[in-house]
Amino acid sequence: MKYKNLIPAKLSFVALAMSVLSASDLQAFTDIFSTPGTTSWTCPTGVTKITVECWGGGGAGGGASRTSTANAGGGGGAGGAYAKKVDVLVTEGMSYNITIPAAATNPLPVVDGATVNGGAVSFTGDSVTVTAAGGQGGASTVNLGAVVTNGIGGTGSTTGCDGDLGFVFAGGNGATNTGGNGGAGGGSAGPTSSGGDGVGTAAGAGGGVGGGGGNGG
Repeated sequence: MKYKNLIPAKLSFVALAMSVLSASDLQAFTDIFSTPGTTSWTCPTGVTKITVECWGGGGAGGGASRTSTANAGGGGGAGGAYAKKVDVLVTEGMSYNITIPAAATNPLPVVDGATVNGGAVSFTGDSVTVTAAGGQGGASTVNLGAVVTNGIGGTGSTTGCDGDLGFVFAGGNGATNTGGNGGAGGGSAGPTSSGGDGVGTAAGAGGGVGGGGGNGG
């Protein structure tokens, strides 16, 4: 978060970042939250407005299993979206909850077609909410036959996001690979652009300061 004397604050995830500028000394501060779970942020004295940035969680890569000699590969998870709002009104001395979702993972045993989406990250001020949606999970696949199967990659999207015009970007798409290899993950969106798409086993690049996706196996 960023605070400003008027205070702009900036909250972020991969989480959440807040920037705050204190009116008394015109100094800007940035608080970054990335640990999964719920934490509380108390608005400093003299801060009335903050800038909030949120990064949604990436979707889980699809799992794969087989009962034959043919290979199987799960689809790559999509990267999480990015959203930012400036001049989010807050009240000094008030506490605001911040919830960071745990990393998305596919459970065992593998279920054919199952997906696990990344969690959304949001911050609610006195009157508005900033939200960055999580990426769609890649599809799992269970190969019961003699032909290679691959799960479909997840899709990055801004659906469910809430940010200022021009400051909302989608995560990159996860890859649908071939040959029974796992697809690569899409990159996380960032402050300046959407995340890059995963291609084959090569991960998508992050947008701006967004993180890159994971390589496929």
